[in-house]
Amino acid sequence: MRLSIIAPTATALLVSMSSSTSHAQPMVVGARSLTIAECLAMISTDISEEFDFSEADETLAAIAGKIWDAANSYEWQKAYDAESTSLQKFPYLLCHTGTNEIDGTNLSGYQRISDLKAAVNYTEDKGMYFRALYNREDYLCVYGQLLASVASGITGEDFIVQPILPSLKFMKGSVDSMKKAVGFYNNDDSDSDGDGYNPSLDIVLCPGVAVADDDDAENIQVWKELPEETAAEIIAMLVPPETQTIASKLANSISNTYYMTSEVYLNATADMGEEATARSKMWKTMIQDYQESGKCNDVYSNRLTWTMLRATDPEKGVSLLHVEFDTTGNTIHDIGCMLTLSLAIAAHPNVSSVESRERV
Repeated sequence: MRLSIIAPTATALLVSMSSSTSHAQPMVVGARSLTIAECLAMISTDISEEFDFSEADETLAAIAGKIWDAANSYEWQKAYDAESTSLQKFPYLLCHTGTNEIDGTNLSGYQRISDLKAAVNYTEDKGMYFRALYNREDYLCVYGQLLASVASGITGEDFIVQPILPSLKFMKGSVDSMKKAVGFYNNDDSDSDGDGYNPSLDIVLCPGVAVADDDDAENIQVWKELPEETAAEIIAMLVPPETQTIASKLANSISNTYYMTSEVYLNATADMGEEATARSKMWKTMIQDYQESGKCNDVYSNRLTWTMLRATDPEKGVSLLHVEFDTTGNTIHDIGCMLTLSLAIAAHPNVSSVESRERV
């Protein structure tokens, strides 16, 4: 696949304040993002369903493209705000599509990675790691977790910087798989056969997150039960501490961590005279019915088992997080709880992908 260069690539993108819930200064992004079609050519992801995208329908594709651009702006501003308040890094796809300046021939993958590393002043002692996603003759893309100021500072027509949106993290078919999760309460929306199978999610963490020490034999190639900081933060997002006020609990809703359920998106679609996408409506309903209502608090607090497999080389391997639902005491709410949990996981900046584990 050839990644087409969409003009004007050298023009900086101003991330507008209308895309943010914050009052921080807007930031300037130096490289273009990927299109939905380009992402789909590289990653088996659910973004067609998330954005109602269809290459066969020009009208739908154009509307989806506008929403995609706005979602990218929203994610950039989130990343900028997180850096300003806590130095939190966010995940990006970093791509190199340039050629040899002298004769126009394709560059080697090694040279492309070297150019990307030079563009971010790459050093491992700063916690920078790139993990290859695709390496073809005419382009290379890697996963990386960077501060927004570093990612936005990548400039030039050779480079593409794509925030890994929560929408982009759902692997193809995962949401539909969760809707039919075997093992949960047997109702009209589930094909459970009641044999006690525990549904679960597989989560790939960003390069450099939860890396095992080479000399720590206990952590290498062994699934270990947590508590883990990432898991604790996700649960805190879903079940705010009891000491918080009602107002702060509402403020901590996951709605505004995800563009497609945010007030910014809902207002923008209304202004365009368009309806929110079907997937957006589903997520909004899930948040209201299962997270904000507190129906899943017991599930999240007592019926989840988190385990982790830590990578030793973050550029060649991945650290994996696995969460399993205990179906003992299951209820008709469990599928909704699983879906809502998956959205909170996808919204976490230490996560690069989420997938429902298929039963074997």
